[in-house]
Amino acid sequence: MYGSRQCLRPGCGVIAEATLTYHYASRTAWLDDLEGDPDPVTYELCAQHADRFTVPIGWNREDRRTSDAPVPQPIPTAEELLDIPLAV
Repeated sequence: MYGSRQCLRPGCGVIAEATLTYHYASRTAWLDDLEGDPDPVTYELCAQHADRFTVPIGWNREDRRTSDAPVPQPIPTAEELLDIPLAV
């Protein structure tokens, strides 16, 4: 479920929107749209951290994300739902 998938960067906490994978032998890192179930061999990043992700010198960075990909929406927690009337 997308709602519980957060950015890998410590302290970020924003909902993940991209998947980072890499291959040492080819010195390539790929950014893809976040899809399906979490995979333990990938890293999930929010849009900001995915956009700012850089690779080491000599590596290739391939951004294969699509611009029309649906943005997963977080599932509100019970506390957030209770705060809605107070914010209005």
